[in-house]
Amino acid sequence: MANTTGRLRRRGAFLLALVMGLVVLADWLFYDAPIGWTAGVFGLALLLAVALRSGACFRGTPSRVVAAATVGMIAALVIHPGPLAVTLGLLSLITLAAIDRGGWTNSVAAWAGRWLVFLGKASTQFLRDTRLQNRWLRSHGQHVSLVDSRGAGSVRAWVIPAALSVVFVALFAVANPVVQRGVSEAWAAFEYRITGLGEWLSFGRVLLWLLTAAAVWGLLRVRLRRPHPRPRKLAEAQTTFPDSRAIQRLDRVTGTSLVVRCLVLFNAVFAVQTLLDVWYLYGGAALPDGMTYAEYAHRGAYPLVGTALLAGLFVLLTFRPNGAAQRSVWCRRLVGLWIAQNIVLMGSAAWRLNLYVEVYSLTRWRVAAAVWMLLVAVGFAWLIWRIVAGRDNSWLLQRVTLSAIGVLYAVCFVDIDRHIADYNVAHCAEAGGGGQPIDLAYLETLGPAALPATQRLVSDWDDSANASAADKNSAQFLALRLERELNRDLAGWRGWTLRRSQWSQNVVASR
Repeated sequence: MANTTGRLRRRGAFLLALVMGLVVLADWLFYDAPIGWTAGVFGLALLLAVALRSGACFRGTPSRVVAAATVGMIAALVIHPGPLAVTLGLLSLITLAAIDRGGWTNSVAAWAGRWLVFLGKASTQFLRDTRLQNRWLRSHGQHVSLVDSRGAGSVRAWVIPAALSVVFVALFAVANPVVQRGVSEAWAAFEYRITGLGEWLSFGRVLLWLLTAAAVWGLLRVRLRRPHPRPRKLAEAQTTFPDSRAIQRLDRVTGTSLVVRCLVLFNAVFAVQTLLDVWYLYGGAALPDGMTYAEYAHRGAYPLVGTALLAGLFVLLTFRPNGAAQRSVWCRRLVGLWIAQNIVLMGSAAWRLNLYVEVYSLTRWRVAAAVWMLLVAVGFAWLIWRIVAGRDNSWLLQRVTLSAIGVLYAVCFVDIDRHIADYNVAHCAEAGGGGQPIDLAYLETLGPAALPATQRLVSDWDDSANASAADKNSAQFLALRLERELNRDLAGWRGWTLRRSQWSQNVVASR
């Protein structure tokens, strides 16, 4: 019992010291300073803390791949700590901690459940640990106190004597002017120290400490249940996909003939839509009166994505492994043609989006829509391979999830805001690009990333007659505000990032 208690105390002391060290590090890196490359330093510290907690998360090839991806996200945080990079970095650390406590699994659905359970437990882990510690100490006949509760060492043993002494001191201060002066001077010194402490100990700082301590404690303490190994017969049954009663009933509802008829009509409808897009978008045919190409492109860009998703859901429901439609040659041919049309439809949606952007400029949401269309097209490509290779839906879900994570991972290293600002300035009406007038208010929402493009806009407008004096002044004031914001971020060493440094160098080079 003594050895167990000592071991638990040592582990608890080590974990508490680790958490306190990370809290101090977070205060030094983040408090009263813009978030810069220090986010990468703190991410590296969290990675080392997870490794010190237990090295089980680095055993095995999948775990090492996740660890390497985490290091990549730390590099992305040094480049620039955007919301996507921060989210993927935290997700990578949570995945490593979950591997440490629950092992590895290839199931995407299982990982989604693990992430949700981990986040839910981490938010209350400290409170649950405190309650568990108190219950354990009481069950072993020990009392919970700040110090040893035996004898005069107890804090509570001194509470009543100290309170009575304060009362006597107050009475002596009333009766004796010397004591009164001494008490007044002592109180003034105490008040001065409290005031200085209040300036240093702000609400935001305490909140940073508490949030960091709770998050780090949860990251290092949450335990997940390890999945029980499946029996061999059950595993073999799940890999062979036999025709169960549920599948047989579903096959009767969605029989081969029904699937064939649906696919024939779907292919015909999609062919008409594709021909219309070719006629109007690529062939240059005249649109009906009162309709512009931008309106035609904008109205079709996003609904076509929903159409493609519904098509993918239909294929997943009807083309099950070892199902009736999967075994039918005509069903496979028709669904292959239909999926190919869906991929063409995604290309048409992307082309529509491109036409709309050429007229109405680029935004973050339109970039996100383009990335989403790319992911949908990649998903359909994986769906074709799933049908050809006879794979199951879990295999498809794994590939689609990995593709999505890979694309989002790559986006973290791209300066999206900078590209948006450069594109909008280069294609605005004032620059002769054929688009709409430049939206300076939206450029300001992009932050210092838009500063190089804004300065180019100002220099071009100085020699251009397309912009009014009011527009030129607005652009100059915007450039000054963005430059002031960038200089404020770069004023301290904690606000430096690789992208901010590049923006600053471009500003200096443009002068």
